[in-house]
Amino acid sequence: MMTTVNAGATAGRPARRALADWTVERLYDLIFTGQLAAGADLGEEELSARLDVSRTTVSVALRQLESDGLAVIAAGNGRRVVATFGLVDIHELYTIRSSLEELATREATPRMTPEVINRLHDLQDEMERRSLERGDPHRRDYGVDFDFHRTIAETSGMRRLITALGPIWSQTHALLRQVHSVGAYGDAKEDAAAHADHRSILAAIEQGNVDDAVAAVRSHMHARRDQLVAGVRARGAIT
Repeated sequence: MMTTVNAGATAGRPARRALADWTVERLYDLIFTGQLAAGADLGEEELSARLDVSRTTVSVALRQLESDGLAVIAAGNGRRVVATFGLVDIHELYTIRSSLEELATREATPRMTPEVINRLHDLQDEMERRSLERGDPHRRDYGVDFDFHRTIAETSGMRRLITALGPIWSQTHALLRQVHSVGAYGDAKEDAAAHADHRSILAAIEQGNVDDAVAAVRSHMHARRDQLVAGVRARGAIT
C-alpha cells in the first residue's frame, strides 16, 4: 500500500465504512515521509487527535500496520511503535523481492503494451527529476520507485503475487526512508546506479527479451541490497 496524499489532511475524507482504510493510508504516508520516524510511538489517543478519527478506527488501522510489518510491539511497555529495520531485514527484504519480482518480470514482459511501457518511461523520468531535489534527507520519499516496480508486477496479471509483494514493498519503502534519513544511503552516485539499473530493466522489457529483463531485475535487487548493507555498516547507523 503506497500513498502520496498529505497525511494530515481531512478534506475529502471517505464515509465511515471506508474510514479505517483511509486512516491506514494516512499512517503509511506519515511513515513514508518521515513524519513518524522509526521507533516513534503509535499511541491511539495521539493519532486519533492528529487524524481526527476515533480511537476505534485508529486501533483497527494500527492492527493492519502491524500485520503489514510497519508497526511492532515495543519491548517493555507493550505499546505499538513504528518498525525499525536492521541489516538482517535489508538482506531478507531484497532477497525476497528479487525472487518475486523476477517472476513478475518474467510473466509481465510478454504482456507489455506501448501504454505500459510509456508509463514506465514517465515514472523513470519523474524518479530521476526528483532525485535532483536533494533538500532535507529526512523528507525524501521513494514512492515513484515503487510505482515503477508495481507497474511491472501488475502487468504480470498474477494477483496473488502482487498481494504477496504489497507488504514487502511497504517495508522496503519504510526501510529506505529510515536509512536515508541517517545518511546511510541515497547519494548522487547511488541514485545514478539505481537509475541505470532501471533503464536496463526497461530496455530489456521494451525489446521483449524476457531473460535479459529478469537478469536485470536480479542484478538491480542484489546490487541495491549490497550497497545498502555496505552503507549502513560504514555509518554504523543500524545493526
